[in-house]
Amino acid sequence: MSRSIFFDVDETLIEWETDSVDKERLYGLINHGLPDFIVIDNHKFRVNKPHVCRLKQHYENGDDVTVWSAGGRSWARRVIKALDLMDYVDNILTKPDFYYDDEDLSTFRARRMFLDADTGKFKRDGEDHDKGTKTTDKEREDKDSV
Repeated sequence: MSRSIFFDVDETLIEWETDSVDKERLYGLINHGLPDFIVIDNHKFRVNKPHVCRLKQHYENGDDVTVWSAGGRSWARRVIKALDLMDYVDNILTKPDFYYDDEDLSTFRARRMFLDADTGKFKRDGEDHDKGTKTTDKEREDKDSV
């Protein structure tokens, strides 16, 4: 069964900050024929190679891949073209401002993935970065208030 997978553009597929030493250390380990940077409108963006590779993997596994951006569909399309990902993306959208659903957003958060810059591994929302265990919203709030 195919899944519906969404990727954001800014700070997910590409990053505006291009001079981070940590990112060079982390992303330098991943090549897969991907460029380190792309240029759009004379602005240089770092390619988030782990996320781009993950996008391709999802598509190749038969998942329905959607890319969206708060910058609009036109911006998302330009980035996807610059990354040469048009063949791997099923839908390109503007990131929604609102959504209507019978489920609360928190039901989706548990399925959100991100790349941990410290370890270079993908994590799910709610996982303790040090232990790989789940933390509750209350535990995160308590930790943030310290």
